[in-house]
Amino acid sequence: MRHYLTIGVAGHVDHGKTTLVKHLTGIDTDRNPEEKRRGLSIEAGIAAWSVFADVGLALVDVPGHVDFLKNAIRGLHRVDLALLVVAADDGVMPQTREHLDILQYFGTRGGLVVLSKTDLVDPETVEIAKLELEDLLEGTFLAGKPMLSFSNRQPPDIDIITHALREEIARLPRDSHPGPFRLWIDQVRQLAGIGTVVSGTVAGGGVHEGQELEILPAGIPARVRSMECHGGRVTSAVGGQRVGINLPKIPLAAIARGMLLASPGAHPGSRLYNAALRMRSAPQGVLKHGQRVKLYVGTAVHQATTHLMGRVHLRAGQKGLVQFRLAEPLNAALGEAFVIALLNRNQVLGGGILLERTRQKYRPAKHDAVVPFLEALEARDIPACADVLLQKNAHRLLSAQDLADATGLPGGPLEAEVNARVHRGDLVYVKGHGAIRKDHYDRHRDVILANVASALEQDPFHRGLAAAEIKDGLPPGMDPVLLGSLLADLVRSGKLEKSDGHYRLTASLAVSDARRTHLLDHALAAAEGIGLCPFSEATLLRACTVAIAKAELQKVLSYLVRQQKMIRLNNGRFLTPAALETIKARIRHQIRHQGGLRLADSKGLLGYGRMGAVPVFEYLDQVGFTIRQGNERVLKEKTNGEPAVL
Repeated sequence: MRHYLTIGVAGHVDHGKTTLVKHLTGIDTDRNPEEKRRGLSIEAGIAAWSVFADVGLALVDVPGHVDFLKNAIRGLHRVDLALLVVAADDGVMPQTREHLDILQYFGTRGGLVVLSKTDLVDPETVEIAKLELEDLLEGTFLAGKPMLSFSNRQPPDIDIITHALREEIARLPRDSHPGPFRLWIDQVRQLAGIGTVVSGTVAGGGVHEGQELEILPAGIPARVRSMECHGGRVTSAVGGQRVGINLPKIPLAAIARGMLLASPGAHPGSRLYNAALRMRSAPQGVLKHGQRVKLYVGTAVHQATTHLMGRVHLRAGQKGLVQFRLAEPLNAALGEAFVIALLNRNQVLGGGILLERTRQKYRPAKHDAVVPFLEALEARDIPACADVLLQKNAHRLLSAQDLADATGLPGGPLEAEVNARVHRGDLVYVKGHGAIRKDHYDRHRDVILANVASALEQDPFHRGLAAAEIKDGLPPGMDPVLLGSLLADLVRSGKLEKSDGHYRLTASLAVSDARRTHLLDHALAAAEGIGLCPFSEATLLRACTVAIAKAELQKVLSYLVRQQKMIRLNNGRFLTPAALETIKARIRHQIRHQGGLRLADSKGLLGYGRMGAVPVFEYLDQVGFTIRQGNERVLKEKTNGEPAVL
């Protein structure tokens, strides 16, 4: 399968970068009239180089003049390899050093060094230039790389360069560029008959015709109508590929260089980013706590205030953790590289990696809580990152994807880490949702049991707690899926029982309360002594032979109703099950011998009149014992037409 790479052609102004690109590709990347007039590159120019059948190459020729540093940084933001061009007559110059540092900050992984204009100096000067370059490149990604020569009178040997490049390409891992699609826009054009076209290099995922996308930070929905790669029509593009995308119905004024084209919802914006920063080794002054800088991420440029963590300043060559506070949201992927420059002049201060998107402003008091996680992220220490996130998220389930979203680390190793911990018993896994530390899970179980027991202790006749009431007794932010798993686990293990949507301790765990049993027995005895007449709470209170408060009796009655040892009628009065059975027997006899039951029959049949009888008769209708027909009630028939025997 063909894969795609971008090669950054970097170096000081007038060192021959554009000439080299033209020799290699036949393309002059200085296209606009101002570049022709001034004889130097202003914008980053793109040239396709079809030298390998299995690898698509795009050369990015960046301007070397300090006045166009912004365009050089944007052009080098996503290059896999570099061609560092140094003129033999000048040697190492300020932008040689600066471009090399920029390439390192952006994670360039290899390349070649090209010594240009060798025809303008003697062999001894060429050797001195090579020695100077070797000193400059020591400890960098270009240390020990091939150093090739070329001049206008002696064009580069294409075979030598392609052979050296082939070896460099072979050393690079075949990145799969996983994750959602994203592309930093570096060119925007309006083409007649086509519409708005944006260009850039695919930084992650893939894209295809018809795909729905989002333009950030504006949040404009967009759709891919068509695509081109170096002038040829394509239907899809993958990570590392340079592509132009036609976005229909999007006005030119709505899009600008520096915006991100991405899968919808995949890259949330933030004004706060925690990052790892390394200052340039060259003496560029001091970065102070609270200093404002230009922050370059992808092709975006933002003003940001730097808040150093545990430091008051960073000097040349030093590194540290920093929080960037931006005036406008930045939609960047975690792990994305950045460069910072002075606000008032074109000078790179340093660069690094965005580690965390956050909502919390850094405060010195939070140092010990914030820094360990950032250090683990910087080291790409998967177990340490998992430790911190699983500890912090004590009330929710985390999947491997959740961990990947929070860290920017690859999902595969994170999933393996989670699986290993589940296998060891360190995590409890809820299928399809994620995992939580076992000690957190067990603590939640204990709290739930304690809360249910406490409710029973305060009210021995409590019907139990609903899930919402149990959640109220737990720390805020409890994951509903986790709560459901905990309750199901407690029911399954016999610690809780569920009835009518309420949870209570099982009989084996419920505390045997002598007074509770005493009150229940006396309340039942008093109710049975009242007989067939429905009674109120007040009537039962007078009938009890033991001292009991009204509120306590209400709890007793509610408990007995739940246990089906007492029947509550529609008017709030009560009957015992034994009394109801006697009433049903009398009514059954009445209907079978008289053909029906009227309210007027209640006095002779039950001993009380209409007011007491109506709730009783309505209850019997409700439970399906009788059915009303006009002014009479009859026994409800079975489905076969025979009278019901109830």
